[in-house]
Amino acid sequence: MSNGVAARPRAARQVLRTTTAALLVAVLAFGAQPAWADDTGTGAPATTPVETVAPPENPAPSAEPEPSPETNPETNPAPGTTTPETPAGTPEPPAATPEAPVTEAPPAAPEARTEKAPAQIGAQAAPADLRVTAAFDRSEYLPGSLLPITVTVENVGGTTAEQVRINRGGNVGLNSGWELFNETYTLAPGEVRRFDLVGRQYDQNGTQAEFFFYVNHSRPDPTPEDTSAKATASVPQRRGAISGVLYTDVNANGRFDAGEQRAGAEFRIGGGAPSTHLAAVTGANGEFAFPDVPTGDYYFTLTDATIVVRPGHSTFSVRENATTDLAIPTARPVSDSLTARIELDRDTYGRGDPITVKITLTNTGTATLTNVIALCNQVGEDSTLGSGPGWAPLHPKGPGLTIAAGESKVLEIADVVPDAAYEAGSVHAYCNFGNNGIYDTGYVGASDQAKVLGARGSARGDLTYYPPSGAPQKLADVAVLLVDRSTKAVVARTRSDVNGAWTFPDVPVGDYDVLVIGPYKSRYNHGFVARVHAVNSPGLGCALVDGPMVQEPPQGPNLSVTASFDKASYELSDRPKVTVKVKNTGNATARYSRFEPQTSLSDLYYNRTQWGAFHDGGGATLQPGEEQVVTLTGTIRGEPESVRLKGRITTSGDLDESDNAIDLAAPVMPATGDAVAQVYGDLDGDGAYDDGEGLSDVQITIGGGRPYKLVTGRTDASGRFRLDDVPTGKYTVRVHDDKTGWVRQDDGELVVVADQETQAQYGMERPLSDELHASVVFDRDTYGPDDQVVATLTLSNSGSKKALFKAFCGGGEIPALMNDSGWGPFDSNGGAGVELEAGETRVFTYTVPLPNYAADYGVFDMSCTFGPDRNIRGLPETREFARVPGAVWTKSGRVITRPTPYEPVPVPNVTIVLTDYFSKKPVARTVAGPDGSFTFSNVPVGFYTPVIVGPWKFNVNWGPAPSFRVIRGGATTGDIDVEPGPEVGDPGNWEEPPTGGGETGGGETGGGETGGGETGGTSGTSGTSGGSGAEEALAATGASVVGLGLIGLLVLAFGVGTRVVGRRRTV
Repeated sequence: MSNGVAARPRAARQVLRTTTAALLVAVLAFGAQPAWADDTGTGAPATTPVETVAPPENPAPSAEPEPSPETNPETNPAPGTTTPETPAGTPEPPAATPEAPVTEAPPAAPEARTEKAPAQIGAQAAPADLRVTAAFDRSEYLPGSLLPITVTVENVGGTTAEQVRINRGGNVGLNSGWELFNETYTLAPGEVRRFDLVGRQYDQNGTQAEFFFYVNHSRPDPTPEDTSAKATASVPQRRGAISGVLYTDVNANGRFDAGEQRAGAEFRIGGGAPSTHLAAVTGANGEFAFPDVPTGDYYFTLTDATIVVRPGHSTFSVRENATTDLAIPTARPVSDSLTARIELDRDTYGRGDPITVKITLTNTGTATLTNVIALCNQVGEDSTLGSGPGWAPLHPKGPGLTIAAGESKVLEIADVVPDAAYEAGSVHAYCNFGNNGIYDTGYVGASDQAKVLGARGSARGDLTYYPPSGAPQKLADVAVLLVDRSTKAVVARTRSDVNGAWTFPDVPVGDYDVLVIGPYKSRYNHGFVARVHAVNSPGLGCALVDGPMVQEPPQGPNLSVTASFDKASYELSDRPKVTVKVKNTGNATARYSRFEPQTSLSDLYYNRTQWGAFHDGGGATLQPGEEQVVTLTGTIRGEPESVRLKGRITTSGDLDESDNAIDLAAPVMPATGDAVAQVYGDLDGDGAYDDGEGLSDVQITIGGGRPYKLVTGRTDASGRFRLDDVPTGKYTVRVHDDKTGWVRQDDGELVVVADQETQAQYGMERPLSDELHASVVFDRDTYGPDDQVVATLTLSNSGSKKALFKAFCGGGEIPALMNDSGWGPFDSNGGAGVELEAGETRVFTYTVPLPNYAADYGVFDMSCTFGPDRNIRGLPETREFARVPGAVWTKSGRVITRPTPYEPVPVPNVTIVLTDYFSKKPVARTVAGPDGSFTFSNVPVGFYTPVIVGPWKFNVNWGPAPSFRVIRGGATTGDIDVEPGPEVGDPGNWEEPPTGGGETGGGETGGGETGGGETGGTSGTSGTSGGSGAEEALAATGASVVGLGLIGLLVLAFGVGTRVVGRRRTV
């Protein structure tokens, strides 16, 4: 090459350099900057610090996992396309067309402003040069927070950057914006693209969030060091602790007390930052503890559906380096006392129609419910009611309602049919009601729905048959039915075309069952549901395999019955509630529908009119698809192991009666509690227990509860008697002081509560017999059948105030003298009685005939109490008796023993001696025959104790009475029951029966009345017992001899009251 040739380019280059330099000076003088000068870092500082990192040599695909359905919503298929049937659990593919990134023009983003240098003849433009920035919107976040991230990619070069791909890495995954990384972009010189992303840490326990980005394009970047950026933020992990106790506030004082803990209760705790979920079981003292948990707000729930956290105690907070101490009270779920019902005012609506929603809330409990709110449409469906302004009184963040015990509140809420409900063909209202805000454990639910008419659409799909082998094939000319899901009525019929496609044009919107007629079934073992929508109905691909023959459904009603108790188990005192739902799933009206019960001893006891029309003569009528709900409330009778409700709902022409039956059973679990009874003598008469008044060794009998339990015993040294683990319920408490004479005028009541200790006090008082005294004395020990009896009555008042004496006399197993009209002021028919001043004694004498049948029995008595009222306990008592000898009677029987209660066995060839019941002296004897038979002929009438010589003991638990009675005109036969016992010797020979034995001076004597008039007023002296036999009998009982007569002997010796003996009387 010549110098001249070479000089021309060199000269040209020199000119170009000169021109360029001049232009550059001019540009700099005006403050401008060439676009490619940004890579020197001398431009305006960025508003967000950016850390640059070198990209990897071979950038790997993003490690970000595929988006979940929540972050990658499905797109609706285009009209005219068919959605193939997909097996359950198969994920849907991500959207095919990602959302376009946001593009900012340079003027809108000054920091990305681009200006180009003037055109230069022959100049080569600078290459594409990309610069990346990335930053979080804050420098610090709570663990688990969403992390907004802003990324910019700017082309600071002089030529277009093509096939730009963005890559990412770090410990933060994307919740939104992930689809932007699936595309490639083109950036013109000076163009800036901004990406607004939202992420979350993969590991929420990490202390720093890092997200870095890098880009590459079709050509090598001249400044690779700024093609990547890393955003960082601090995520401090703050920790605290939780400690607490779970308890039931038995005494309702609002705090935890000893003995109120709930041990072994499963619970869950959720919350904190990062989000934490804990589950555990309370310890023996109801305690729980978590020493290291993230700080933040938490909630506490129980897993047992029968108890809940008391409203207002479900949430708490944990602070850094601190322990949150909790005392969490439990309560019965609000569903135990709150019932709810939702009713739409119509069955059908049109588009935009007004709706009145009637909500009825009833408090069936005994306490007022406050802060009652509703949680409605928790799924968030557009066609469902519950969020309009009319629902404000029940809004979860509002004050809610207050419902008193036994009160019902009715709300009528105005709303309108949502457009989405018109397009879908139905409108719904479903809510859960309760009093613990958004924490709905134990809430009660209610719902209602109605059709929305007017909108129409089409149903379409195709039939694909999958044979056992070979390729799938389209089914042509196969009948397809569109069936109403509620009524089961056939709405439309069609047949598939040559391509297996079928269409139902212009049908009301809603969900329908699709039946394919023929020997087919779903390939995935579920039915086919066509969703007809007014705007865009998705196609239905029906994948079929060989199956049983499917035929067109028959026409007729079909009742489906479900029933449930409100609790899994009950206590005997509970009132079980049953909810019965009867729905006509057929395609014809169900008429004359009635409940037919099947009874058993453990049935729920309730008023059957609660069945309403199902109990009435005409029965209930249900249209196709209609459901009626019946609520029954009853009680538990007796003490069953379970409570049941059994029966069936019948209707004429029911297509399928297999689902008409009701057969419910719930176990009855008797609850138990403890009780302490304090028995005291009210020394100061203030009606309350005071220290030192406890009565020891008092006999106490407590009976009641469900199941019934009877407990007897004696009070301890402090007058207390304890019951442990006895059935809950009401008990009757009877106390009897047989040691020191204290009395109680009425029976006490005790109520035992489940899992609690009840304390009750029972006061006693001194008896009137401490101050009032009475005695009756007959003038003789024996009488003839026609004799008159002279009875002397002595009354005295040793108290400090005037006292009224009335006489209350009665009879028992033997003839008795009664205080009839001949007894003046002591007449049992309205006698006014006699008042005695303090310290006064008076004596009355009455002459009366023998009582009827006294000669037949050989004995009679008089038994009376005295005082102002017969119902007062602790009145003075007096008893006197005498004999009427002379009559005889013959009586036969057998000597028997009972190895088992109902199989008596004769005792043969034993000697039997009858001894007088009172004197114990022998009166008659005989020897039993080989079959144990005997006869006593012409024995003096009276009461005897049989002595069986040998190893036998007279068994007082069998026979008509604890004695062998010989009564003229009475029974001629009577067995003698014996049981094995110690050897008994012969008591001796026969003796004349005694003619005496009564008391001769057991009362006060002195100047008395003759013929019923008062003849003296001075006190006599106490007499002595005149009958040694009676005295010996009394001594054998251990009872006092003074003032006791024959009836007292009988009561003491027989060990039973007059009522028991009377049941066995045979004469």
